[in-house]
This record gives sequence, structure tokens and C-alpha cells, in this order.
Amino acid sequence: MPATRTDRRYVLTTLGSAALDVNRDFIPATPLARVPNLFVMHPDLPVRNFAEFIAYAEKNPG
Repeated sequence: MPATRTDRRYVLTTLGSAALDVNRDFIPATPLARVPNLFVMHPDLPVRNFAEFIAYAEKNPG
């Protein structure tokens, strides 16, 4: 049974304060699908790929 963050929130809402930690007691068993991601940034940012963005973000936090 696939689980997402929404599913976990539903369990928390439904069960309330049960002796259950959904982040600890449930784990994903298998990926259901692969979904491509798109990373978009402002053209004025001085980076041209994701690795440059990570380096820039580490040097300029916040």
C-alpha cells in the first residue's frame, strides 16, 4: 500500500494520540511511479545548473 505525507496526516488525524508514530512505524514499501521534477530559478541568479545553485545557496544562506 503506497503512503504519502497526505496519507500519514490522515492517519494522525483519524487516530489522534494513539501510541503510533507514523514517521517511525510506517515506511514506504516500493515506489509507485517515477515523476520527473523541474527546477526553476530566477534568471538573475548567477547559476546555470543545480550543482551551482547548491554551492550558491551554501555560500549565501537565507
